[in-house]
Amino acid sequence: MMVLDSSDVPERPSQRTFPYNVASLPKIRPVHRNPGGVDIDRDKHHCQINIECGNLQPGRKAWSEMFFLGVVAREPMSLSGWLFAGNKSQPYECTLSVSARVARRSISVKELVTLAEAADEDD
Repeated sequence: MMVLDSSDVPERPSQRTFPYNVASLPKIRPVHRNPGGVDIDRDKHHCQINIECGNLQPGRKAWSEMFFLGVVAREPMSLSGWLFAGNKSQPYECTLSVSARVARRSISVKELVTLAEAADEDD
């Protein structure tokens, strides 16, 4: 499995490009994190997704920034996690279940260009 946040996803090629390679700049984490903020830490063997939820209250929804899971198989996966709260002495263990539809297909360069042009028209 592969985990990416929105800064890791390649930009769609365009005729106008930014002259600097933003991907090569180090990530700078803000001192104050807003609810929904996502940080992804990874090393050679592990990946950790940190989502700031702000003040958790019963029934309150906290929406996160977008992040992406790349899967190559249809089997359901479970991601283990912990909720940390200032008013709890121990973290609460939780599980996130992930299922995905995986489709593989081959396309020609012409079809790829057509898809890109259609996406540009949608913007």
